[in-house]
Amino acid sequence: MNFRSLLDLLILTDKYGATKLVRPWIKTWIADVQHLLLEPAYEEWLWIAWEFGRLASFQELAVHLVKEVRVTANGRCVTQKGRILDPSGESCQLPPDIIESILGVRQQVIQSLFDIFQRFIKEFAAVRSQNIYGTRCNCSSMQENQDDKRQCDILAFGSLTLSLHQAGLSLEKS
Repeated sequence: MNFRSLLDLLILTDKYGATKLVRPWIKTWIADVQHLLLEPAYEEWLWIAWEFGRLASFQELAVHLVKEVRVTANGRCVTQKGRILDPSGESCQLPPDIIESILGVRQQVIQSLFDIFQRFIKEFAAVRSQNIYGTRCNCSSMQENQDDKRQCDILAFGSLTLSLHQAGLSLEKS
């Protein structure tokens, strides 16, 4: 069975509560489309995995989407290929509340990464403001030379701040 036919069948079995009736054939049908799990334009695999109880496939694709989607200025979830993932639309069948969950997890991951930047910047600034000559550099090749370690710190700090600036983010925590 091809992907679209399986998706159409899924919609019907879900609507009429008949998923249990087709369980004997699910494994065979899914095997035919398993290779499409992480392919662009097959995001509805999430719905297939959800409805047919394929937890590993569901988790794998959900994690993939958390990493790969972007959010437009108006808050819409968009794939790398530009497809808008909108469960209320007719062109995208997804499990209930999944987009909100994906965006929530994505926001938590981004905030965690941003917190790492902020912590490093705060530590770097504290060391410099107190005229302490310690460093954050842990490069094994620079263990003996404090000047090289300071240069390493400056390079790391500059790289972090430049990356934040290029991403349109501020060093100031809001």
